[in-house]
Amino acid sequence: MRTTVTVRTAVVLLLTVLTATAAGVLVALAGAALSGAALAAGAALATALPLFDALIDE
Repeated sequence: MRTTVTVRTAVVLLLTVLTATAAGVLVALAGAALSGAALAAGAALATALPLFDALIDE
């Protein structure tokens, strides 16, 4: 059976989502509005994806 997602892709996306979630939760716990936490999570996601893609070589 052939999978459509490689292990490398799954790990990169998992680390990216975990980073974005952690950033959003930390900003929300700091007392910011929900919209600010969502923006922080989006910014973390956009920054973490190329970072983890470059760190985890094929």
